Amino acid sequence: MSPSPTVEKPSVSTGRKITFGILAVAAIAVAVGAAYWAGGRPGNYDRAVEIGSVQTLSPAHASIPAPLTVDEEQRSGNAKPAPTPNTMRAPTAVADMSLIHRLLPNSLIRNAERLDLGQDTWIWEIDMLADKDDPNTGGFVYLSADGTKLLNGPLMDKRSRIGLGGPARAPSPASTDAAISASSTARASSVQADARTGEDAMKDQAIKANKQREMFMSGIEQLPYISTTTGGNPVYVMFDPLCSACAKLYKQHQAVSDAYNVEFRWIPIFNNEKSYPLSALLRKTYDQDHVKGVEMLKGMLSKTWKSDDHIQEISQLTEGDYGLIKPAAQVYMSINEVMPGVGTPYVMFRNATGNPEAFSGVPLSTDWISLKPLTPVMEKGEG
Repeated sequence: MSPSPTVEKPSVSTGRKITFGILAVAAIAVAVGAAYWAGGRPGNYDRAVEIGSVQTLSPAHASIPAPLTVDEEQRSGNAKPAPTPNTMRAPTAVADMSLIHRLLPNSLIRNAERLDLGQDTWIWEIDMLADKDDPNTGGFVYLSADGTKLLNGPLMDKRSRIGLGGPARAPSPASTDAAISASSTARASSVQADARTGEDAMKDQAIKANKQREMFMSGIEQLPYISTTTGGNPVYVMFDPLCSACAKLYKQHQAVSDAYNVEFRWIPIFNNEKSYPLSALLRKTYDQDHVKGVEMLKGMLSKTWKSDDHIQEISQLTEGDYGLIKPAAQVYMSINEVMPGVGTPYVMFRNATGNPEAFSGVPLSTDWISLKPLTPVMEKGEG
């Protein structure tokens, strides 16, 4: 019988070595795991080479595998389910009028203009009749880009077109003619009943706004003016001689006159003390000599006329001379009391249906279209 193998008991020193070795290996493993975990967390990579470009990690993390791309996840079978699409409809290049037609079934859309708001966003400005059978219900509403929301009320922009439905800073030409209760109607539970209410409210507001403009128009038509063109469509312009926007309109007015058969009737007023004596001198000069008055107006709005060259004439103005422009100033102030923020030029004319239009600022080229006669003018050689 062979002798039993002798098992040698480890010495105390040997056991300590083994224990120390195990602890060292464990410590290294923990350290490596922690480093890997920390390095792999989103946001803990070293700064990318260039923000906005494909991110390149620094050599310190070169061994850390990059996250899988979508294609790689799909190939590996670990692709995440696609996110639920947004329920909001994407904006289109053509205005979706279905909401308007649903709320106001008897309406008529005359025009839709895209108004850019910056950063690739926009809204639609809708020129419409709330009741297609009633021309007095014309006005503007604003539709969201995706056609899901309807906004009523004034919109301020640099052209500052005027609506007359209450205090506003610079709305569109009959924006308060638009549906006053359209937005609340859209939220109501009974669409048909509320649509009827909104349509009635729009009609009432449109009639009220038209009466308001008619009152302004009747006041302006009684004021003395300076005529610079001839035509069958009178356009009244309340202006300040120092107004840069008025100068812009003057630069365009001959072309507008030629295109729409317009007689421009300029009414000098003043926005401050500097322009007060200039308007008074212009009014006085035109009353004494129409030709000289027209030349002075041209010089003032073309910015070639210098007040320093006319100090003596200005100093000789009497109280009666200043009184010549007070009636126009009073009309202008009364408009501002109803519509605070109205500026110059303040433009009014009657459209082809005879209804007054009002603009604070330089009208757009499309704003003059309503001056076209109801029956087309025959071209030369026709008939």
